[in-house]
Amino acid sequence: MKINYNKSEVFTIGISEVDSERIADAFNCKLGHFPMKYLGLPISYKRLSKEELSSSAGKVEKRLEVWKCNQLSHGGRSILINSSLTSIPMYTMGFYWLHEGTQKRLDTTRGRFFWEGVGNKKKYHMIKWETLAVPKEFGGIGFVDTRAMNKALLAKWIYKLDRGDNTLALEVLRKKYLGNNSFCQSKQKCTSQFWQGLEKAKEWYERGIKWKLGNGRKIRFWHDVWLGECSLKIRYPRLFRICRQQDWSVADLREVEWDLDLRRRLGIEEVAEWNELQEALDLVEFSEEVDDVVIWALEPSGNFSAKSLYRFMKTSGEVDIRMTNLWKMKLPLKIKIFLWMLWHDRVQTGEQLKIRKGKGSERCKYCGKLETRSHLFFNLTSLKLSGCGLELV
Repeated sequence: MKINYNKSEVFTIGISEVDSERIADAFNCKLGHFPMKYLGLPISYKRLSKEELSSSAGKVEKRLEVWKCNQLSHGGRSILINSSLTSIPMYTMGFYWLHEGTQKRLDTTRGRFFWEGVGNKKKYHMIKWETLAVPKEFGGIGFVDTRAMNKALLAKWIYKLDRGDNTLALEVLRKKYLGNNSFCQSKQKCTSQFWQGLEKAKEWYERGIKWKLGNGRKIRFWHDVWLGECSLKIRYPRLFRICRQQDWSVADLREVEWDLDLRRRLGIEEVAEWNELQEALDLVEFSEEVDDVVIWALEPSGNFSAKSLYRFMKTSGEVDIRMTNLWKMKLPLKIKIFLWMLWHDRVQTGEQLKIRKGKGSERCKYCGKLETRSHLFFNLTSLKLSGCGLELV
């Protein structure tokens, strides 16, 4: 195997332009400039700009340029959105936190394709994208919310760091940022762009984990779930508010024999919490030779999955049984989507088009009444139209 110098580039850091050119000439290849592309990802020794990180949104837009699918129904477009357009930025979102501007471009591109296709003809967007990107069982169509998925994919890195995976990349990150601490204990400042993205996903990661106690060095006494089914700051909020050791680990407090440093004397309610906490701590068993083990509480297996965290973030109240039954029906997808739009009163009736300042009259062409959803799809199919000599059955 030989190196093809015509397809190779030399990248230099910390030397002058003249020396860089000299090195490139020595290898008889081009002098590259940062950011460079490695496995499709932009990489640079300094912070990447919004434009440099927006390449995934540009790929989605370019994909639409070569498609010939003007005749596709909403069902066909939804399949292409889920299988192709949404999958393009996934790889980048697994490494970088995408800026809000890039997220909006992704939403706009997918929303325009769903409502307008690939032609130049403008059509009404009857429902905003945020509603379409809600899981089907909660009333949406089930398109992927890339903001939530971005957090879920980055949280997987945090889980691997806390679990103790010994790959080279994770070992380097631990040595640089964590030491022997867990990710949630880290308070590093002036970190890399990649690490800052992980910090933004930390809030949701914390909601999905619990710890199996070992030596207690990686577990935060008050904030982490390790004794019971919720954190101690939620079970004993009065004690937490007056405790000066809010960020201490379990091991730190164990060394002082659970001696909490409180700001004031305890009242009646605080005493009750104190007694209950002491009874729980008396049952704690340590294992000095074993590290603490992180468990993913959103999966029965205890192992992390981005899907479980995404569904946890997108859960919005009770399941809509009517919509769940609709999506389970044995009907073509385009019919299901039409019925979904009909249920939400977003079919292009005269009333809806008038709200959007559309051209034409909002009156029914057959009887002159206001063309609403009920009038168009229910009244006209059951009543004999007076004055027009038609009967719809």
